[in-house]
Amino acid sequence: MKVINREILSLADAGCSFIQLDEPVMMRYPEEAVDFGVDNVAACFSGLPDGVTSVVHLCCGYPEYLDQSGYQKADKGLYAKLAEMLDRTGVDQERQFLMTNPPPP
Repeated sequence: MKVINREILSLADAGCSFIQLDEPVMMRYPEEAVDFGVDNVAACFSGLPDGVTSVVHLCCGYPEYLDQSGYQKADKGLYAKLAEMLDRTGVDQERQFLMTNPPPP
């Protein structure tokens, strides 16, 4: 977490005005996300200067696996709960990417 925070602050120092943290597992393990994940994500952005927008990508799945029965899919209803929790930490934006398989030609 401290290493990620240091890297994020370095990006801000280099002039980045939008910094996105990809979080690939919070949507699949919501209990852990509530217990410690949200606070850890917020700590990654600690000390970010004004004028820099913090963004968290909450991954919900990959298109090549969404139709497979053994693939653990994220509960789409969790997004609103986690987004609300992230809002309270000061994260500026949350992004959800729910990918689906493209339609057949």
